[in-house]
Amino acid sequence: MTDAPAPLPGPARFGAWGMARFVFRPIPLLRELQARYGDSVLLPGRPPMVWLGEPDAVRDLFAGDPEVLLAGPANEVMEGVLGRGSMFLLDGAAHRRERRLLMPAFHGARMRAWTADIRRAAREEVARWPIGAPFAFLEAMQAVTLEVMVRNVFGVDGAASAAPLRERLRALIPLAQDPLLFLLATWFGSARVRRFLDRWTLPVPLPGVRMARLLRELDVLLRAEFAERRLAGLDQRSDVLSTLLGARDEEGRGLSDEELRDETVTLLIAGHDTSAIALCWALHHLLANPEVLTRLRAEVEAAAAPEDADDALSKLPYLDAVLQESMRLTPLVPVIQRVTRAPVRLGRYEVPAGALVMAHTWAVHHRPELYPEPERFRPERFLERKFGPHEHFPFGGGARRCAGAAFAALSTKLVLAEVVRGAELVADGPVTVERRGVLLAPSGGLRVRRVAP
Repeated sequence: MTDAPAPLPGPARFGAWGMARFVFRPIPLLRELQARYGDSVLLPGRPPMVWLGEPDAVRDLFAGDPEVLLAGPANEVMEGVLGRGSMFLLDGAAHRRERRLLMPAFHGARMRAWTADIRRAAREEVARWPIGAPFAFLEAMQAVTLEVMVRNVFGVDGAASAAPLRERLRALIPLAQDPLLFLLATWFGSARVRRFLDRWTLPVPLPGVRMARLLRELDVLLRAEFAERRLAGLDQRSDVLSTLLGARDEEGRGLSDEELRDETVTLLIAGHDTSAIALCWALHHLLANPEVLTRLRAEVEAAAAPEDADDALSKLPYLDAVLQESMRLTPLVPVIQRVTRAPVRLGRYEVPAGALVMAHTWAVHHRPELYPEPERFRPERFLERKFGPHEHFPFGGGARRCAGAAFAALSTKLVLAEVVRGAELVADGPVTVERRGVLLAPSGGLRVRRVAP
């Protein structure tokens, strides 16, 4: 006999002020609601929002019927930048087709061929850091992860032909993550805001206007690259774009230029910036916990000595635990979202149709019964036990778990290994959590100083 559903607690009103707080001060709001109403909360509005902070409910959300729990409408805030054809915005058969075409690009053997390039890009960046001068670690990591994505998505390294692409992406990322633009996209719809910005003709240096211009220029560059690749043939190149251009579904159809554009932009923007922010949080925790840094550095140095260091570094258990614990303690994405097409039971709650349901990453990752001393940075917990996909989900969950999760894990491990063995860094000021689009990052881009080679 099924237990009767429990009522979802929550405030009588949430409104525009509550949404503004969620955008600009998300963690204080999340903690306040959790303290007042518990781990799962119903927030009234259009649509009503349900935050699920209980692992059983999150498990049901990730394992639920994808025809009832839709990700596309839940992620529409990203449409103006990523495009309607991004996997983040697709559901049903379209999502399954796109995922099947994309996944071979991240096959294990293919990724292992990229490890030397990833390490080289990290070493080149570390070598540029001056001693004594403070700098934003996030910008440095964005430079590395962008270089990694450009090399492996497009199969080019420092060639001048890739310079226009790099320039536009470097300028685009901070504009696309502007909190005010994110709030406008949430209120009015991302696609509608983008159409408005595309029609703007006055030469006003507003972030949104510049973002729209850069996106149009990026589209021109990408479509030219698609045409050039098709004309030249795909040969035996192992980069992601060549794989996508050659991919065919069961009916022999490939990806259109529009689909290619949206997936490529998704990989370039979402892929490189999430990894950069993950590396920032990891370094922040390491600098605050020198005993962990000392242990990690010893593990990395021992593995970097043999000739097969690329493979050895990618499999280091403590390095992996450090990154897992960092993503637990300071998750990049505060919520994983779905929209309910019909009423659905999630955990002990009955959720109505038309609700925006969110797996509350922060609440689950800080549950003391799962993670004793949840505010403490202790990587050993990931060596002591294995957590379920509904208990630790930095890359989402279920059939919609991030397609590039394995590549992100590989690249962050290799880059962090090169950072900890290549430079002695210290923090240059306090850090709080700040919103960067849909992501949560360390304030100020994590200011650090290099004190020794």
